[in-house]
Amino acid sequence: MMTGNDWENVWLIKGKTFLESFPNIKSGHAVVIEDGDGTHPGIGSLPWGGRIVSFERSNGQIPCSNPKCTGGVYIEPEVYDMIQKGEDERDFPIGCPGPRCANFFKIKVVLRYKS
Repeated sequence: MMTGNDWENVWLIKGKTFLESFPNIKSGHAVVIEDGDGTHPGIGSLPWGGRIVSFERSNGQIPCSNPKCTGGVYIEPEVYDMIQKGEDERDFPIGCPGPRCANFFKIKVVLRYKS
């Protein structure tokens, strides 16, 4: 499991930003619904535990809300696979790999490609 500074620049290639690392992508974000300890009311119309993570400001990790957890979920493999397949959207569930953490995430990744 990756924790702390191991997560820094997870999907950034040689210090590049997300958009520099994937030059055919115009923008990207993940709609995250987290269930478990430490979750908060959703943002806007999102349900409890809901938030939106912009890839332009992300290091590839969706942080876990559990205050006892030092991890989070690493979604770069899903994003990379989507790019390879030319997919615009993908929904997937994933459990937090953090030690003694049972939080669960439902994630919808949305990518917009350059024309």
